[in-house]
Amino acid sequence: MVVDSNLHRERILPSERARAYKMWYDAKKRTAGRPPKNVSQLETNIRTDEEMAVEFGESRAQIQRYLRLNELIPELLDLVDEDRIALSVGVELSYLPDELQYIVLGQIEELDCTPSYAQANHMHKEAAAGTLTEARISEMMSHEKPNQKEKITIPMEKLSAYFRKDTTPKDIEAYILKLLEDDRIRKRKARDRDAR
Repeated sequence: MVVDSNLHRERILPSERARAYKMWYDAKKRTAGRPPKNVSQLETNIRTDEEMAVEFGESRAQIQRYLRLNELIPELLDLVDEDRIALSVGVELSYLPDELQYIVLGQIEELDCTPSYAQANHMHKEAAAGTLTEARISEMMSHEKPNQKEKITIPMEKLSAYFRKDTTPKDIEAYILKLLEDDRIRKRKARDRDAR
């Protein structure tokens, strides 16, 4: 009853959902050995995660992902709760032994970045093969990911006063870059004149 009431709240953190699913899963597993009353010996039982999927309206795979989050160290689970690490990344990192998870956490803090799904998946595979080391984690985490490159975004409504409606975003970008380059050249010429 506690699990059900917690799962029906409006906003549930991934860690809360993971704990609630684990409690429900463990409770079902404990009763799985006892045959229900008035059930034929030939009746087949469905898997607990399948039963949970029906009960909570989630896919079986999603139930398994949340159950897996319970294997994360608390600090990484907090990052999942804060949306700094995606659920899928958290799942991949949960397969690492605790000592390697702490190394990943150290790299996150040192480099101020989080692993991508691809990086976490590689770590998972290398940990399973027994080849994941602190140096390898550092090497993987040091690579800049496309989504970590800084970008400047200017809404089109702010630019529309300066361009015709049929101007493409690519043409706008090229024009702005040309203006900046012309300004840089003009400033350099002015500095050269002043230096004489």
